[in-house]
Amino acid sequence: MNATRNKTKAAKRTRATRKAPNAAPRFVGLDVHKHEITYCIIDDAGKILERKRFLLNRDTLHDFARNKLRTSDQAALESTTNCWAVAEIVREHVGRVVVSNPMATKAIAQSKIKTDKVDALVLAQLLRCDFFPEVWQPDVETRLRRQLSGRRASLVGQRTKLRNRIHGVLAMRLSDPPVKHSSGLFSKAGRAWLDALTEKQIDCDGLDMIASDLRLLDALAGEIDRFDHRLAKLGYDDPRVKLLMTMPGVSVVVAQALVAAFGDITRFKSADKAASYLGLTPSTKQSAKTCHHGPITKRGNSNARWMLVQAAQHMLRQPGPLGHFFRRLKSRKNHNIAVVATARKMAMIA
Repeated sequence: MNATRNKTKAAKRTRATRKAPNAAPRFVGLDVHKHEITYCIIDDAGKILERKRFLLNRDTLHDFARNKLRTSDQAALESTTNCWAVAEIVREHVGRVVVSNPMATKAIAQSKIKTDKVDALVLAQLLRCDFFPEVWQPDVETRLRRQLSGRRASLVGQRTKLRNRIHGVLAMRLSDPPVKHSSGLFSKAGRAWLDALTEKQIDCDGLDMIASDLRLLDALAGEIDRFDHRLAKLGYDDPRVKLLMTMPGVSVVVAQALVAAFGDITRFKSADKAASYLGLTPSTKQSAKTCHHGPITKRGNSNARWMLVQAAQHMLRQPGPLGHFFRRLKSRKNHNIAVVATARKMAMIA
């Protein structure tokens, strides 16, 4: 009886210490994978207090957070597919959660021996020394916009692959469609020509492959329309989306991709910083008196960058300032440079 009472008192003291707001600061590194997490807890002096691994699901993560973490702790993890879900649960039990850019973390701390235990320790030590390359953490609504915009972009990419596959089938059979441009093959007239193909024009196997891809294209068109409708509904009452749509070439889909990428716009000190965040600024290599500017960095949100580049493709016939900028640049440089430069200017205006 006394032994049971003593164990109960000890457990209460342990929980009180774990949740005590004035406890000594600890730093927790979380190496997050799809199915498991390796964690490392160190004290203010860098001494390892605990380092273990557990399978990752919602229940095990809640148990870990309740039993191992304190409100005075600071936790660090790298940006991965499921990092935001992990961060949301951990944030309820610690004083601070920091998410890093994996590429920046690798540049700061590289080790010849790379294991999950080492990675978790490196994250904890970087956080303790205040060397952690922190990234902005989007809110729930911004993460939803990013997921929807990303899914739509993925569907559009699949549609492009299917269209290219149909072009490949026709090219291998030396079949010449009665359309001027490659995109015209999927216009109303081009689609009618594809549907009317017979075995006199192309072999049976070619017809089967084209018919299969056309069925997939029809299904993809329906899915893309559903996501377009969802994004339009989500942005109907958003003044940021409406304001961005006043720009030439910016549809509701492009506006939503920009809002999802930028998030809290006040975190950018200037328009140049916002364009750089989308990877639309030239790369620079400088040494002594030599400075070379190369292609754009292509860092940041690839979906928003691709959307802006697509919107800039249509500036040739725009009568406003953006159209004039595009035509003036195109007269001196090649088409692609003019498109990317216009996309960068659109990002700065946005």
